[in-house]
Amino acid sequence: MKMKRDEFRTLRQDNLSVQGYLNKLTQLAHYAPADIPDKDEKIDKFLGRLNDTLRGPLIIQDHANFQSMVNKALKSKADNQRVEANRKRKAAAFKNKQQVG
Repeated sequence: MKMKRDEFRTLRQDNLSVQGYLNKLTQLAHYAPADIPDKDEKIDKFLGRLNDTLRGPLIIQDHANFQSMVNKALKSKADNQRVEANRKRKAAAFKNKQQVG
């Protein structure tokens, strides 16, 4: 039980998807109920360990509840992926144009 509690206390998103991170956090939270006594603390734990690119836009917002905040994180991740795909597409088109011309 102590190992799971320690794992909860050190858990970070790192290379996990937002959903994977949420699932792991939720699973491990059962071993450390004193660490998240209320909704605000649960939100703080989740946000505090998200990757920087997701945490930044979310940390400045107020969140009515945990699920609302998770939904915003999922939308933010999807938007980041869309922006990255567009950037790569434009870079590839530019590179192809340079090679042809």
